[in-house]
Amino acid sequence: MNRRGLPDHVRKRVVVLGVGNSLLGDDGFGPATVQFMLKSMEVPGDVCVLDAGTAVMPILLDILLSDVGPKRLIILDTADLGKKPGELVRMSVKQLPQTRGNIFSFHTFSARMVLQELENRKCLEVIILACQAEETSPEIREGLSKPVKDAVGLAGQIVLEMASK
Repeated sequence: MNRRGLPDHVRKRVVVLGVGNSLLGDDGFGPATVQFMLKSMEVPGDVCVLDAGTAVMPILLDILLSDVGPKRLIILDTADLGKKPGELVRMSVKQLPQTRGNIFSFHTFSARMVLQELENRKCLEVIILACQAEETSPEIREGLSKPVKDAVGLAGQIVLEMASK
């Protein structure tokens, strides 16, 4: 929170959200990338980088309901898009898979609708940077597979480039 009582994810020009569950292997890509960025990269002052974990909806709703808000929202998450494990894919909200087995698979079914509303009502650019998971098992397994772990640094660089535009 800042001195005006507004959370950073509402008042910064760019918000980056790492979405996923670190206890489910490759699903922890988003949080791992955020942690890497915060520890190893120089994040500009007008960029808010958050580990949203599996609690992305309250953050999205804060942005949607606020009188102020970012101009760009970048979401980091894993996906099963039939690509090579560790491959990064930039997607728009319209390109999000509609099945529960893909992006936001267990976060909530309405995430896509909220993202569309953010784009339409708030004139907010939403970018999803998805990483192809090597394994999408619902079993508890901490740690990323090697290909997804190798993609974290590159994802951080891509996000900073997207945030600077």
